[in-house]
Order: sequence, then structure tokens, then C-alpha cells
Amino acid sequence: MIAIAIIVIAALAVYVSNNSQNNGSNLQGKLPPPGGSGQRGIVSNVASPIPSVPAIQNALNINRAELVKLLVTTKNIPINTAGGPHFSDVSPQSWAYPYVETAYNKGWLHGFNVTFSPNIAIPRVLALMLYDRVFLAPPIPSGNDPACQFPDVAQNTGFYSLVNRACHYKIIDTVPGSKFFPHDYLSKLSAQWWITAVKNSPYNLL
Repeated sequence: MIAIAIIVIAALAVYVSNNSQNNGSNLQGKLPPPGGSGQRGIVSNVASPIPSVPAIQNALNINRAELVKLLVTTKNIPINTAGGPHFSDVSPQSWAYPYVETAYNKGWLHGFNVTFSPNIAIPRVLALMLYDRVFLAPPIPSGNDPACQFPDVAQNTGFYSLVNRACHYKIIDTVPGSKFFPHDYLSKLSAQWWITAVKNSPYNLL
């Protein structure tokens, strides 16, 4: 039993150190379409998660409410709950309520009397849509940055320009052959890295 416990602990340690992420699912209509901005963050190849340890996965991935709070506080926006609640699963008693309502009133989120799923993790590409909406930046002058290519983001995908623009404006970085993992869940560490990149961007994105 001791040997088994040691093996389990070692596996979890490796998992945490690799900052593993899950395969994501679509966020159903709660984010507006991307446009008008983009940036570049920190992309690292991530190991496969341990499917049998959901508690560890939940601890590593940022959920939708946490991400919205991070963005609202980073932008230092005054809380605005006018007209709320706009989402039936984010009540005025929820800690997330002021941040979700503020984001809604800023136009970052869409919907009325629909569910927001505040405790659900968010795929990286959909999180990037939200960053794109929050930290406005000009379009790439040439329309495309050939230095910002990811093998898992083809030019014929609907989010190619979003990811390419994000890379161009230094919110996500790439090296030859590196992947973006668009459908993996965004980790808390990556969410913070992207915020740091926004703050350090030479394009004054804040």
C-alpha cells in the first residue's frame, strides 16, 4: 500500500509540474464574436491530463467566473450590475455576480436569462476571444503575421485570424513547431501569463 501511495503521489507531482490541461468543449454562445483586437501570450506544450483525478484538473484550470473576475480586476473597471441578473445561474448572492454583470454591461458577454455556467472551465480559443474583446488592439497592418503560425491552427479555421493577431501583439508566443492547443482548457497559470503579457506588451493594451 505504501508503494502504491508513493506512485500516486509521484504521478500527481509530475502532472502538476507539467501544468496539464483537459480537452475542451464549446462555450455555448456566451462570448461575443472576436474582432478588433488581438495579442500574444505564452504558449507551452502541455502534457495529457490524468483523467481519473478531476479534482486536480479543476484546481489547475480556470473556470469562467474566475476568468471574468481576473479580466475585470485587471482592467480596473468599476462594478456595474445594472439590469442584472442577466444569467439565471449567477445570482446576486454569488461572489461572481458583480464581475459577471460588469463584464456583461461592458459588452464582453452576451445573453439574458440564460445560463453562464460559471464553474465550468473554458477552452483556450474561447478564452482568447474574451481577451481579444477586453484588450483592444489594432488589426495587423498586413492582415497576417507569417511568423505567428501554429500547426494546430490552420488558416481555413474560423479562429485563425484571432490566434494570429494574438501572437502578433505578443499575448501568445510561438516557436517553430509549437502548438496552441485551441480546444484544451485554459489553465490558471496560462491565464495569468496572458495577463502578464498584456501588461508587458509594447502596444499599450491596457
